[in-house]
Amino acid sequence: MLYGGDAGIFRDFQFPNSQTVTLKTTLEEIGILWKQEARFRQGFETSGNLVTVPNIFAKISGVKDGSAAAYWEEIRERLTPETILRVKTADQQPTANPDLSVYRSFYRNGKIDAERLKASSLNRYSYLPDRIQDGLLFNLQEAADSGFLKLQGDELMCSVMHFGLNLDKEFMKLLQSFDFTKQLPKLIWIDAVEQTFSLEECIQLVLCNLIGFDILIYTPTGYKNLETFVSADAFDAISCGSATDAPVKPPMLPAAVATMPLHTSNTSTSKSIP
Repeated sequence: MLYGGDAGIFRDFQFPNSQTVTLKTTLEEIGILWKQEARFRQGFETSGNLVTVPNIFAKISGVKDGSAAAYWEEIRERLTPETILRVKTADQQPTANPDLSVYRSFYRNGKIDAERLKASSLNRYSYLPDRIQDGLLFNLQEAADSGFLKLQGDELMCSVMHFGLNLDKEFMKLLQSFDFTKQLPKLIWIDAVEQTFSLEECIQLVLCNLIGFDILIYTPTGYKNLETFVSADAFDAISCGSATDAPVKPPMLPAAVATMPLHTSNTSTSKSIP
């Protein structure tokens, strides 16, 4: 059996290294691409041990034709077994300011000392296979170098390391099963509240994008959220209509979403899709 780009056949976890290219898409194209394996997307390439993964990072503002029912149905259709769903709510409590100074000795001239950081007590992922740890540390440097975050200097480097090394177990479980050539992991945010995204949320969004996640941020109100800390160059901004006040209770969405009005001031709840 031949394995490789010419044959279009790949071994499981064949590629230890990846880079992403974020696709410029329309709402209609997202519907076509969302459940498509990475290897079938335009821009997918392999070279030696490196794979280039075309992925989606888009903020969708408004409600098309003002139809709440169609809006929730669209989201329901996006929920795959590889999806993490998060709902922003108004009573979300800000996290305590972390002590970022402990990370200062782990970078120099904008470059993270990945080996020292990996061997330190700050690495919460030491139990994971080396391929996962090394990939994440590489992505931390990518996030710092990308220009996607509206931070500079010490704040940029230390924040990226801290929040990148404190991803939740739900995320890590999904990441361990991620094969760069197949179905990409997904992250969907629903945000209809009068709070912008925190620095932690923004850094983890950029990190997820660079790892290879498909990301959709549904913002029916059209309010600002990730723009607070994420550059407009990092994602597609898609406007599809105006907001609606109609609360809906679609039967096939998780409970956290099913009772959520589109205009509500509801923190961030999270649910993986079985």
